[in-house]
Amino acid sequence: MDSEIKSFENVLSDEQHQIILRSVQSELFYWNLIRDIANNDNLVDDITQYAFRHKLWWENQRVSEWANLFDPLISACTDFIDGELVYIPKVFLNMNMNYGLQNGNLAHCDGFMNLEKDDLKRYTAIYYLNDSDGDTLFYLDDGKTIAGGYTPKANAMLVFPSGILHSRQLPMLHNTRLVLNINLLFKV
Repeated sequence: MDSEIKSFENVLSDEQHQIILRSVQSELFYWNLIRDIANNDNLVDDITQYAFRHKLWWENQRVSEWANLFDPLISACTDFIDGELVYIPKVFLNMNMNYGLQNGNLAHCDGFMNLEKDDLKRYTAIYYLNDSDGDTLFYLDDGKTIAGGYTPKANAMLVFPSGILHSRQLPMLHNTRLVLNINLLFKV
């Protein structure tokens, strides 16, 4: 796997992790159905592109009453990335379901790349809320050749430059794949 992709385990205490997991699995927590997680209009009727999402931050603003619960994970990112956090483009939870297929969405880079400048660098962090066989895949620049992957482990986090092509696979052995996607802009 690319040396710019860093993995960290036991990011939070077991108690902190369980509080977050119980919260997102509670009946009080709401999820929105996204029919086109790949943002490709040609795939809108492909059930493998459906996911449930909860938006926590958008364009440097908290947009969910649950956002504070995830502050320790944003703080952890600042420990893992050299530089000063200056902007949070987006933070959201994704829940992918088991459809009996393991194909994933298309290789992509995370959005808001236009914010990156000479002294500003975009990073993506993926925090895994549960163990799952829905791997995160990384690609060569051609967007087709898989260069490596990571199998989700509860309370683990990947951190990498947002320009690295990646995608997710759907779970086949587990009911869900629960992840927190964090996009951050750092002054380096």
